[in-house]
Amino acid sequence: MSTEPAKAEDDAEGAMQREVIEQRIRTLAYYMWEQEGRQADRADEYYHRAREQLIAEAGAIANGRSGSPTRRSGR
Repeated sequence: MSTEPAKAEDDAEGAMQREVIEQRIRTLAYYMWEQEGRQADRADEYYHRAREQLIAEAGAIANGRSGSPTRRSGR
């Protein structure tokens, strides 16, 4: 019995997940860029800020907290 088909499925699923994550980073970076006045020549900065924010949010979720770690509750 071969595990090759299962490995191929895992590889395809991993590639799809990476693509979804990449798109989320780019979308968030775009919104940051828009919000800050569409500043030229700062694409890398916005990309890295968006990536770090999503990593922080994923860590917060993994640790049992929901929402953005930078967002404060009004209570």
